[in-house]
Amino acid sequence: MEGWYIAKVKPRKERSLTSFLIQWGVEVFYPKIALPGRNRVRKALFPDYVFCRLDPQSGVWPVARWAPGMSYFLNHDGEPTPLPESMVQNLKRRVDDWNGPCGHRGLQEGNRVAILSGPFSGLEGIFQRYVPSRERCQILLDTVGRLGTVELPEWEVTDRGAEEACPSGTAQ
Repeated sequence: MEGWYIAKVKPRKERSLTSFLIQWGVEVFYPKIALPGRNRVRKALFPDYVFCRLDPQSGVWPVARWAPGMSYFLNHDGEPTPLPESMVQNLKRRVDDWNGPCGHRGLQEGNRVAILSGPFSGLEGIFQRYVPSRERCQILLDTVGRLGTVELPEWEVTDRGAEEACPSGTAQ
């Protein structure tokens, strides 16, 4: 049955494996996220792993399994483990949101930000940096006369410029 499977790829072979599989008609998803402040350089979300949509019973499976750069497909008891379609679609949406114009909401080091929810809701701080691998950002807060750094989910932080550029709910 056709589905999404995760391929473990040999180091730095993702691009060549992806090209090879596409030539064989395999749908491939190799999520990359744009890093803020670095000319939108993209970094692999899951280095050495590629999502492949194919049928393990098809003639393409052995081609994919032994493709140049392939290590193995994630499996359970020797059987390839399919992923739910909804999981991959959700991941694709999240990557698109992250890489879209509102993904980082344009926050730069030193921007004054407001915290929208959570235990620090209503407080203001200074944006320090994104932590994209954990979908968080570091904020410098002045609480009780002391400066401290906290990490918050990125969607809990905004500034007025970002609110105008990206309506609520579009940036995740």
